[in-house]
Amino acid sequence: MKRLALVALLVAAPARANPVDAYGLGARNPAMGGAATASTDSDSSATYYNPAAIGEASEIRIDLGYQASLPSLSINGGDQGVDATHGIVGGLVVPGHIGPFKLAFGLAVLLPDERVVRLRTYPSDQPRWMFYDNRPQRFFLATSLALQLTDDLWIGGGISYVSHTQGTLNLSGRIGFPSAADSNLNLDISVDLVAVRYPSAGILWRVRPWLDVGFTYRGSFVLQVDQGFSIRGDIGPATQAIVSDAFLSLTSVSLDHFQPLELAAGFSARLTPAVLVAGDLTYARWSDFDNPSSLIQLM
Repeated sequence: MKRLALVALLVAAPARANPVDAYGLGARNPAMGGAATASTDSDSSATYYNPAAIGEASEIRIDLGYQASLPSLSINGGDQGVDATHGIVGGLVVPGHIGPFKLAFGLAVLLPDERVVRLRTYPSDQPRWMFYDNRPQRFFLATSLALQLTDDLWIGGGISYVSHTQGTLNLSGRIGFPSAADSNLNLDISVDLVAVRYPSAGILWRVRPWLDVGFTYRGSFVLQVDQGFSIRGDIGPATQAIVSDAFLSLTSVSLDHFQPLELAAGFSARLTPAVLVAGDLTYARWSDFDNPSSLIQLM
C-alpha cells in the first residue's frame, strides 16, 4: 500500500548554506518539505537531519542515488544564470552493540559530478543569490554516532565536512609596454582543497507508539575567501626596461560561505499505517551574517 505523507507546513524548507541545506539530502525528506527532525526513517540521511535517528536501525543499510536540483531565478524578468547542482548521493548505517548498549554509526555524502568547490565573487552593487551561488557547489560529508538510552529514547552526534579552497596566483617576468602582447610572464598557481568541520547533535523521543518528537543542533561556521595575486618583473620592451623590478600585490577577502547556528524541533505522528503527519520548527541565527562584498587591498 502506498503511504501518504502530510507535512504540517506545505512549503519547502528555507535555503541555507551548503548544498544539503539548500536542497535537502536524498529523495524522501526533501519531498516532505524538510520536515525530517523526527521522521527520518533510520536511513543514512538521518546523519544530517537528526543523528539520533540512526539509532533505530536494526540492520546494515546502504543508500545510493543521484540528486539534481535545477533552480530558475530571475530579477525583473531577467534570468540570473544560477547554476544547477547535481551529483551522487550515498550513505551507510551500521548498527551494533557495546555490552548492553545499542549504538549505530552513520555516514552520508553528496559528491557533485561537475565541480567539488567553486569560488566566485561579485561587485558590491551587483545583485547576488547568496543562498544559491557558491554554496550548492560543494562536496558534503557527514558522520555520526547514535546511542539508545532506553526503549523510547535515542541521542546522537556527529561532524559534518564541507569542501573549501584557498590559494594564490603569482606572475613573474617581463610586462610588455606599450604592447601587452610582447609580455613574457611565468605563472605560478597554488591552490589547496581543505575541509571545514562543524558539529551536530540530536535527540529522538518516542512519546507514544505513534508519536515521535525530535530535537537537533547544528553548529555555525564562516568561510572567507582570502585570495592573493602578485606580479613582479620589468616593464617595457625586451630591448630596454622602462621600469625595473616593478611589483604589484592584490589581496581580496570576501565572505564565501556562512552556516548559521541552527536549532530545530519536530514531530512525526503516524495517524494510520498509510498517513504520516510531520512538522519542523527551526531557529537559524542569521543575525550573525556579515557583508559578503569583497575587501580589496592593493600594494
